[in-house]
Amino acid sequence: MITFDPVAAPGYPVGQVVTFEGSTYVVNNAPPTGTPGTSPDYTLLAAAGATGITGPAGVTGVTGATGIGITGPAGVTGVTGVTGIPGVTGATGVGLDGVITFDPVAAPGYPRSNRGRVRWSDNL
Repeated sequence: MITFDPVAAPGYPVGQVVTFEGSTYVVNNAPPTGTPGTSPDYTLLAAAGATGITGPAGVTGVTGATGIGITGPAGVTGVTGVTGIPGVTGATGVGLDGVITFDPVAAPGYPRSNRGRVRWSDNL
């Protein structure tokens, strides 16, 4: 009995027993053509059985050793880039002269804006 080999099959004699995909066949015509199970040159002796249930998982193997090595030195720090051009200096702000704390009792008497804005007191 041998495992079916399509390259060697033309040399199989009548009566040669071969296995193919779990089944067993006998050569009944030399030289056989095709493959067992599809060619009339092979006769089935024993069909493959049903696939069995899956067995339990095996135990996990031992973890391998950690590699040994040294860490190389840190690289050289790169050159600092050039400093950018300074920006334009902004306008000088106005001071806080004349700013008072909001007093809701005195608010109706606050002066109204002459810049076209509506102030809170304009709605009273």
